[in-house]
Formats: sequence, structure tokens, C-alpha cells
Amino acid sequence: MEAGRDCRHAAQGLLEFALVLPLFLTMVFAIIEFSWAIFGYSIVQSAANEGVRRAMVLNRPASNYGLPQNMSGGAQPLTGCDTKTILGTVACSVLTLSASRITVDVNVPNPANYVSGQNVPAGHTVSVIVHYLYAPLVAYAFDFGTGYTMTGFATAQTQ
Repeated sequence: MEAGRDCRHAAQGLLEFALVLPLFLTMVFAIIEFSWAIFGYSIVQSAANEGVRRAMVLNRPASNYGLPQNMSGGAQPLTGCDTKTILGTVACSVLTLSASRITVDVNVPNPANYVSGQNVPAGHTVSVIVHYLYAPLVAYAFDFGTGYTMTGFATAQTQ
């Protein structure tokens, strides 16, 4: 009678394990996914801050805003890490994320409004918006779509 009772206890333990394991793994993967999403958002916001900081430095002279990778424009793709340009600075800041999923909107003063060599006067706004198409790490049993767009925004005024 003792041997039959041990088999039932072992079977009960295996059944409890089988019921709890999926819930436990779901919780673990949800924590990992949420952490990766927060990390991605943090990187995107930091990249926007670095981009606007670079844009602030470039206002002397105003013609710097007319150079490639410094011009105003929407949905500009990242080309490569170059700390001398706005887009390049953003690219340097997002090295851990896929650059193919990132676009940048840059809004800087029009250099055509200034005489060659003239600095941008104080009070003009520059802004950098970084868009990142976040794709979940874990393949879900439910269809949550192909991804979510995370946006980092930074703006400043010229001094």
C-alpha cells in the first residue's frame, strides 16, 4: 500500500509542476520583454537628447545646418556613427538597437535665412524626434501586431 501511495504523490507533484510551469515561464518572459522595452525607450530618448545637443553646437555658423545629415527633414534614416552631424550623433547613441528600425525628424533654422558665416541668433528652436519601431523579443501566442513605435523627443533654443 505504501508503494501505491508514493506513485500518487509523485503524479500529483508532476501535475502541479505542469500546471505552474507555463505561468512561471510567462511571468519570466513578460519581465524580460518589459525590461527590453523600457531599455529601448530609454535609448531612444537619450539619442534624441544627444541629437538636439549636437544641433545646438552646430548653430555657429548657421551654414552648418545646410550640410547633409544636419538639415531639417522628416523620417530621415540613420546612415552611420559620426559625432560631427546630428543624424550621426543619433546613430552613435543607438548602437544597441537596430538602425534600420529608426528614423529621425530634425527641425533646425533654415540656413538660407542667414548671411554666410553668420551665427543663428538666440531664441530659435531646434528639435530632434527619434522614432523606433519596437518589435517584441518573444513570439507571442496572441497577435499583438508587428511592432510598436517608440518616440523620443528633445527640443532646445539657440543661445
